[in-house]
Amino acid sequence: MDSPYRSVSGMPSHPLLGWVGLGLSSLLLSSCFGLYLILSRIPWFSPWLATTTTGFSRALVYHVNFAVLIWFLAMTGALITRIYDSSKQLSNQVALVLSWVGTVILLVAGISGTGQTVLSNYIPVLHNTVFISGLALLGLGAFILASHGISTLSTPQNLLRFNPIQAYVAGGSFAWFAALIALLVITWRLAGVQDATPDYNTLFWASGHILQLAHVLLLLGVWLFLTRSFHPTSYSPWLSLVLLISILPAMASLIIVIFIPIPSSGYLHLFTNLMEYTFWWPVPGTILTLWPGWPIVKSVFKENNAILISVFLSIILLIQGIIFGMMIDRDTVLVTAHYHAAVGAVTLGYMGLVRHLLSESQVTIDNHLWLRWQPWMFGIGVILLTSGLEILGIEGVERKIPGLTTTSLSGILGMVLAGAGGSLAMAGVVVFSLVPLTVLVQKNMRRLPRLPSLFHHRFPLLIITVFTIAILAQLLERMPSTNPQATLPAENSPETSTNKLSAKDTLQQRFLEGALLLQAKRYNEAMAVFHGILQEYPRMPEARVNLGYALLGVGKIRASLDAFQEALLLNPYQTNAYYGLAIALESEGNLEMALGAMRSFIHMSPDTDPWLPRARSAVWEWESELKKLQDQSYNDGKHKK
Repeated sequence: MDSPYRSVSGMPSHPLLGWVGLGLSSLLLSSCFGLYLILSRIPWFSPWLATTTTGFSRALVYHVNFAVLIWFLAMTGALITRIYDSSKQLSNQVALVLSWVGTVILLVAGISGTGQTVLSNYIPVLHNTVFISGLALLGLGAFILASHGISTLSTPQNLLRFNPIQAYVAGGSFAWFAALIALLVITWRLAGVQDATPDYNTLFWASGHILQLAHVLLLLGVWLFLTRSFHPTSYSPWLSLVLLISILPAMASLIIVIFIPIPSSGYLHLFTNLMEYTFWWPVPGTILTLWPGWPIVKSVFKENNAILISVFLSIILLIQGIIFGMMIDRDTVLVTAHYHAAVGAVTLGYMGLVRHLLSESQVTIDNHLWLRWQPWMFGIGVILLTSGLEILGIEGVERKIPGLTTTSLSGILGMVLAGAGGSLAMAGVVVFSLVPLTVLVQKNMRRLPRLPSLFHHRFPLLIITVFTIAILAQLLERMPSTNPQATLPAENSPETSTNKLSAKDTLQQRFLEGALLLQAKRYNEAMAVFHGILQEYPRMPEARVNLGYALLGVGKIRASLDAFQEALLLNPYQTNAYYGLAIALESEGNLEMALGAMRSFIHMSPDTDPWLPRARSAVWEWESELKKLQDQSYNDGKHKK
């Protein structure tokens, strides 16, 4: 196998720069959608932007997918291409084309105006055929790329004969492969469940966790690759052995998705525990290999080497992400802090890789801000962002609650740190992606003399891009939808969903009939109506909420919990689902979780909502009861002593 330490000369590799171009483009688009999300929350801009939950959620879908899914896939392709010297291989070229086409189709899907936004974990989606087709093409491209990445492994023992860089790339490729196989298995198993509701959270749960392992392994390979001059030994069997052990969780994941019941709570908990206890295994060995780190740290501060700065800050963020992950005990923004620290660590590592590949490919960039200060901008920005989110998480602030405010000093400090850090990191992403993209476009469009001059106006182009997205989003909000559940809004009553019914008279009549039966406390008949509606329209969160209230009425608490949670997976802004979830949790005796759900309902409901007094009264009552239980537990402990 070719050594990863070769030097590149001559003309740049077109597939290699193709992967780099895809990654830079996805990062730039992600920053545009991220800026739109920020502006839509600022009073001076919100009147001009589409600030309904549909527009905001749709922008969030594209921001996450471009910032994580496509950017990480592109960098995986670039790393495999570079380490295996596979630019001329047909499989690599096919994977690159499929990834580009899938990305374009994802963008086109947003223009169709149809499909409900589903903010599922790991991969949020628009539930329409075009968007799913784009994801399928990206998945096929990733499958071909991962197959190529592990094609050199004829037996597991071969992994021990690789140098650590090649071993990490092979291990990361295997984890990508395992994630895609798990996705196929879960899709097949869910298709065999009668009356199963399409659930993207369940669908992507296993694959998302396995991909975390893939990106950790690839990131460690990037660290070793970019710092190889500080550890010239190319063969380390003990480190390769550690890596071989670290890919065991990916193998275990395939066993889990084949034999454990899906969907089930055990399925969710197993992968959560697997991530918490096993995915960090290879990190300590790699950091020890990078040490004696003093020469690296000395180069970081003395020479201000942007590539080494990226590695240095990436290590700090990954350690921070692991610590935050161990601190998670409930669904607060501490989860968000862990997620952004891990994503920021991988992104910084890949940014260093892009810098190295552009240098090898003789792409000259003279921008001083990009060359010297961009890694500090992004790295320190993410550290501030995640530190602020950590403070808010310790305060108990829940995730996915818009318009949240806090009056405590620590809470205000957390929000200030998160806002300042997020803005600085966003600026770092724009600088990192826009500057080299401009150079690459100019390099490849010299035959069209008028076009390159356009790209000298970088910041005006960025502003035009952002507001073009905003205008398109506004137009999308005004477009009529053919999706029946898209016309169903949040309700005036937490116990019924009767407004904005489907344009189809038959559905409208059936939905109204079920709501009236629910109000009349004829719960079994209401259940039959909403079951029938959900068989035809399984992605209608309003019907699922009303089914949950009917189940509550007949005393089926566990089934009602499932109905409310499934509704929130379909639409996290379905406020009456939080109310029902709180009541169901309180019925099970889980007051802490019930409080969290009811507070979410209060935060997300307008001041005119008639159910707010009941919700506030319930919160006061449950807080008092919890305090009594805590005092009793404290007194019991004192008596025992």
